[in-house]
Amino acid sequence: MFEKIPFTNIVAKNRLLSKTLTKKDYENPVYNKENLMNSKFVISGSADSFQMPPITDFAVQNLFHVESFMIFHYGFDSFTERQNFHSFLIMYTYFGQGILTYQGKNYTLKEGDGAFINCMDYHLYKADRMQWDTAVLHLNGPLLAAFHAQYMQNGSPVFHEETNGSFQKILEHLLKLYSIPHLYRDWQASTCIDNMLNHLLLLTAPEEKEKLTHRNTSAI
Repeated sequence: MFEKIPFTNIVAKNRLLSKTLTKKDYENPVYNKENLMNSKFVISGSADSFQMPPITDFAVQNLFHVESFMIFHYGFDSFTERQNFHSFLIMYTYFGQGILTYQGKNYTLKEGDGAFINCMDYHLYKADRMQWDTAVLHLNGPLLAAFHAQYMQNGSPVFHEETNGSFQKILEHLLKLYSIPHLYRDWQASTCIDNMLNHLLLLTAPEEKEKLTHRNTSAI
C-alpha cells in the first residue's frame, strides 16, 4: 500500500494544541492560515505527510485539485473541530476507530470506512479509545460544492470499501501523478479526482447498498 509514494514522517514530541499557536504559526506558509483560524484541535501521535507540488492558478480556478494529503496516526486524545473552511475533505480509515460528527449526526469510522464532507459545515472528528490511522485528503475545485450536494442526497457522508478496493487504487494513482512531473499533470489529476468522486457517488447509491446487503445476507 502506497508503494513508491514519497512521504515525510512527522512525529509529535508533544501534543499539538490549537490554543497554543502563536502569530508566527499563523503566518507560516507551511500551514493553511484559513484552516488554522477556523479550527480547534489536539493532535498527538505521528503523520505521514505528502509534499504537494505547486498548483497552477489555472488549476485552482478551473479544475479539481488536491490541497493536501496526510495519513495521521492519531493518539487516543486527538481531535479536530472546524467549520467555515473553504475545502472538501475525504477521510478513510486504515486502522483503529474514529468518530465523526457532521450535520448533527455521529458516525463511527472503522477500517474501510470513509467520509466525504464539506468543511464549511461544522464537523468534529476524533480518535476513539485507541490509535486511529486515517487518510486526510483535502480537495477543491469549482464543481465540488455541487458534486458534494449530489453525494449527500444518498443520505450520509459515510462510505465503505475494503482497503484493497477501487478507492485506494484511485488514491494511489492520484498521488503518483503529483509525485513526479507529468505532461498536463493538472488535467490528469483533475480527471483522476473526477473518477474518484464518481466512484464514491456510485458506491453510496441506494441501489448499490441494496446489492451489498443482499450479497452479505446470502453469504450467511
